Amino acid sequence: MNYDIEVVDQPLRPIAAAAWATTWERFPGEWGGRLGLGAAHEAVRRWGASQGREITGERWEVYGDWHDDPAQLETWIFYGLADARGPG
Repeated sequence: MNYDIEVVDQPLRPIAAAAWATTWERFPGEWGGRLGLGAAHEAVRRWGASQGREITGERWEVYGDWHDDPAQLETWIFYGLADARGPG
């Protein structure tokens, strides 16, 4: 799966990162689809390396609303960036 990476150049207090790289994952099929979450994390890390953006080590996941249909479950992934120089 290809992931679109967005850069947010707005500090999110109280976290110290100057900007954030973010993407999201939707989990098709049964719960085994959650394995795609690792691929989404890897996509953000690869994006950072390819764009010369330093990832600070601050990261978190935001889980979407619950759905009985696993294909509707979403998780947003955020990684802190060391600088706020725009979308790469």
